[in-house]
Amino acid sequence: MKKFIFAMVLITALSLTGMAVSLSMLPDTIPMHYNFAGEVDRMGSKYEVLVVAAIGVIMAAVLLALAAHIQRFTKTEQEAKVGRSVMAWLAISMLVLFFGITFWTLYLGYHYVQQGSSAVSPVDAQVILKGSAAFIGLLLVVLGNFMPKARQNAIFGLRVPWTMDNKTVWMRSQRFAGITAVICGFLILLTAIFLPGVGAMIALTVLVTAWVIAALAVSWKYHKEALAG
Repeated sequence: MKKFIFAMVLITALSLTGMAVSLSMLPDTIPMHYNFAGEVDRMGSKYEVLVVAAIGVIMAAVLLALAAHIQRFTKTEQEAKVGRSVMAWLAISMLVLFFGITFWTLYLGYHYVQQGSSAVSPVDAQVILKGSAAFIGLLLVVLGNFMPKARQNAIFGLRVPWTMDNKTVWMRSQRFAGITAVICGFLILLTAIFLPGVGAMIALTVLVTAWVIAALAVSWKYHKEALAG
């Protein structure tokens, strides 16, 4: 856990330093929202970005606190170890995501100052959608790597009644769900690269839905096999 705490402190310190420098270079009012055409449709105080950053820090801190106390929700040290890793990586991801949104907003504010009131966002909604799909795909890849290692627990994994009732069904289900989650995540990353934003989000919806249905169906099959044999 110490390395995750150190990473979070380092990311937070560097980000806050960068934010302080960026804020000092901007006027008090900057664009806070753009429409789908990339045009500014709301101005606001530059200090609003601090709220976004604070939300990221709070969410990361909560996840890290859960990671530190996950032993209470698990039966073995192995389960606790996997749970701690999952929660800690999610905490880092939340921190990077929200600080990323903060710096992107500041960058767009700087672009607006340079270009004047007629400025259009240098990135359109399609790119934002592609980035969102890529982030979800990467998250599935990370979580999928942890799923086959997870033992029965109260927090993480394919937790349905029939997997919680049988350890063998649980392990087989987590292995299948984890491997297919990684495959699904990589497919989503590819669609985010090669498809337009709306297409990437449609593909994301279809792929995640197919993954969930397949994982549940296969785990049910394992359950039936366990009952029969």
